[in-house]
Amino acid sequence: MRAHLADGTAIEADVAVTALGAVRNTEWLAGSGLSFDAGGVDCDVDGHALEVDGQPDLAIAAAGDVARFPHPLYGRRRIAVEHWGHAVAQGVHAGRMLAGDKPDRSYAALPAFWSGQAGVTIKSVGLTDGADSMTIAHGDTAAGRFLALYGRAGRCIAAVSVDCGRWLPAYAALIAENAPFPPKGAATDRAGPLKILASGLT
Repeated sequence: MRAHLADGTAIEADVAVTALGAVRNTEWLAGSGLSFDAGGVDCDVDGHALEVDGQPDLAIAAAGDVARFPHPLYGRRRIAVEHWGHAVAQGVHAGRMLAGDKPDRSYAALPAFWSGQAGVTIKSVGLTDGADSMTIAHGDTAAGRFLALYGRAGRCIAAVSVDCGRWLPAYAALIAENAPFPPKGAATDRAGPLKILASGLT
């Protein structure tokens, strides 16, 4: 097998890895007075785009991976979530808000994604960024079917499942509740206490 490059050359290879990516198209906002950069548009807790002075423009809202908004579960740190399900949910929130039907609360949906890779289904809820500990709550990494739960400062912040998605909703609820890590009384398939490991993520 060989990879043919744009310059006409070829490279012999045993394995080919393909990946998709996305670039946030924010350059067209130059001169708009909005606060943005290549990483996205800054928004307030309701999703209104912020002006360069930090004030929200109540006539403009952003949704999807271009919108950086302060999430209450993550210390109101500005995040942008790169998954179509999030873009749909945040778009509905923004549309209702711009139509004058102010939602009862700020947008705070739990970040989530899923992907199928080489016959393996990977699902995630929450953000692993800054995790200081983790545990395998279900399954076995050696068998390739497991659920990992991540904690930070004694709270559940994220869970990732590999071909083990049936348990994910229960852990999503713990994360949304800002439940203690390790969780007390959570259903696992472990006979004894959960083994807590360093996450290896920062």
